[in-house]
Amino acid sequence: MLEKKAIAALIISFCSFFSGFLRLSVASEATKTPYPYEMSYYVERYNFMNSEVKDVMPLVEKENLQYFIDNVVPVIPSEYDAQLMFWWAYIEGTISKKTAPWEFSNCSDKDKNPNTDCTLFYERNLPPSGKWQVGYGIQVSDNIKSLKDVFNNTHPGKTEKEIGDIVLSKAGQTNIIFPQNLTIELMVDSPKEQTSSKSNAYWASVLMRDPIISAYFLARLCNERTDFCACFGKHKGNAVTPPHWCGPNTWYLKKKKEHSMMMKKLINTWSTLTNGPASPSNLHIIDY
Repeated sequence: MLEKKAIAALIISFCSFFSGFLRLSVASEATKTPYPYEMSYYVERYNFMNSEVKDVMPLVEKENLQYFIDNVVPVIPSEYDAQLMFWWAYIEGTISKKTAPWEFSNCSDKDKNPNTDCTLFYERNLPPSGKWQVGYGIQVSDNIKSLKDVFNNTHPGKTEKEIGDIVLSKAGQTNIIFPQNLTIELMVDSPKEQTSSKSNAYWASVLMRDPIISAYFLARLCNERTDFCACFGKHKGNAVTPPHWCGPNTWYLKKKKEHSMMMKKLINTWSTLTNGPASPSNLHIIDY
């Protein structure tokens, strides 16, 4: 009899514990703050200008934002600010086409044809930083050495060709086929070497145009080197070499106003796709 009572008490105790754990889990989910974050957060943290603009983003950008919300945000680690990331892509002009970010490739601000192999314009193995931007606005030369790890984290079990062919198809590059046996190791070790009439670095840039890979690189950039994504913020100057557009001049102040307005447009647009702006309570951004 005592044994049965003990067992019953144990069951009741376990059920009580599990019920409490379940309530705690639900409560944690309930306190998670959804995007978009309100403008005041970016004003306070990054010194954005406050903006009362009522406009929303153009239709194509809005559709690209919807894709980002549905397919990219869910796989971005919670410590990264997805809204700041998409704002960066927005101000950099990478999402202005329906084929973004799969098609976006900018060689030296002169050639945005995704078929262009930017390595051909430079004697070195890779164009210098700032000269070849792809996907959501990441630099090929800055990120190629980390491509293997990012690829494995974002597309486990997939091959370079599988992802490369998807990117080319989404970009409308139907006349190009990703090389069959080209590995990321070879792309990194011999970026200038030609494979299928393109440099290995070009094929690496194709992989970087994949939305998840590109977003992962951008997440690290916006979080670890915050001033690169919001150079007018209070964290300005923490990078080894702060970006040149962070200078206290008239052009910079004009850009600050313009970019702040674009953040507000992003918030307005995101709000139409979700439940409206919120104050972030679960975001764990690295402080410097």
